Amino acid sequence: MAVTPAHRYGLSKGMETPVMDDCVIAYLFAQWRSDFLSGRIQIPVSHEAQEECLGMAVLDMMRLAKESDLLPVDIYNNTSYKSLLPSPKEYDKYFMSFIVGYEAMVEYKHCPIVKTESGEFILSGTKRSFGSLRELMHCYQKEELRTEGHTFQLTRCCPPSPKDKTNLLVCRNNQVSEVALFPLLHKHISHMVFHKIRKEDLSFNESLGRGTFTKIVRGVRKELGDYGEVHQIDVVIKILDKAHCSFSESFFEAASMMSQLSHKHLLLNYGVCVCGDENMMVQEYGKFGSLDIYLRKKKNSVNITWKLEVAKQLAWAMHYLEDKHLVHGNVCAKNVLLIREEDRRTGSLPFIKLSDPGIGIAVLPKEVLVERIPWVAPEFIENRNNLSLATDKWSFGTTLWEIC
Repeated sequence: MAVTPAHRYGLSKGMETPVMDDCVIAYLFAQWRSDFLSGRIQIPVSHEAQEECLGMAVLDMMRLAKESDLLPVDIYNNTSYKSLLPSPKEYDKYFMSFIVGYEAMVEYKHCPIVKTESGEFILSGTKRSFGSLRELMHCYQKEELRTEGHTFQLTRCCPPSPKDKTNLLVCRNNQVSEVALFPLLHKHISHMVFHKIRKEDLSFNESLGRGTFTKIVRGVRKELGDYGEVHQIDVVIKILDKAHCSFSESFFEAASMMSQLSHKHLLLNYGVCVCGDENMMVQEYGKFGSLDIYLRKKKNSVNITWKLEVAKQLAWAMHYLEDKHLVHGNVCAKNVLLIREEDRRTGSLPFIKLSDPGIGIAVLPKEVLVERIPWVAPEFIENRNNLSLATDKWSFGTTLWEIC
């Protein structure tokens, strides 16, 4: 049943305090949290209001840590507080950004560009208006500009594209260029969302094995914090084989899908790295590896309670995907990672996450599909137009068979 405003419930000041059980409180919290993140609530731009929002994001991260039975620092290392703040809705604001370099340091400066009610553009601090961003940039290319003590001159006009989710700009050799390496990827680029990661921010360690068309490597990602501190995070790097670059579109579609999803039982996707002819996906590191290998090693030590808990967590992930009308296409124990082991002394339960699907089954050669029997639904092998949520349910059932 679709949830409409008629199903919303709230409390107002002066109202008698009702008796609420845990289910009602959880429902109200989810409702208010959704309102907060979706921007339904108008939040003042005052410094005090912004500080309060930041405090709410920190509390939400602590809640995630408590629910996942993790330390807060584990959440801080893997989840940005920005993902727990309202998404910006003011898409008519523009900034002209440029880089200032001094003493081996790089700093970014942003000059606001105001769009008037009549649709004209004015560079903040100036009086002249222009009919388009291109006209504004072309004009100021010929003049020296000053901001915050810096003097500079524009050399190239790079206006934003129409409201695409991303342009997938990739840094390569200190130059920013649009990805033109893969026509298939460029063709559908407006439907993909990525976080771009530079190769120099990654270090590559030992091999963890292979996927169907990928090499899987353990690595470390370096990330600059909000206050200049450097964070190092253990990651898994999936590198698409150069011989299979024709599957790059599907490879990036998987990265895009995982980047837009947020669920405690879905593996975090930090972003993609494109460097020359190398295509890489950077993901959360699962300390205890894939579920199929773990079950083979610990077959005699896992009990029915463990199996039921793992099955329940996988079911939550599948329910979330079904609720989003998304077909995963590659649900199997090999694609389920164990993030935390069971600790019977403390009562800590196992914790799993479902990884990305990899190359979509819709584009895989038939011989590869046959190798994935019994995880691939029979109706899909007969006809590739039969890819649906029911396909995932078949794979889920087969994965339960693996677990048991």
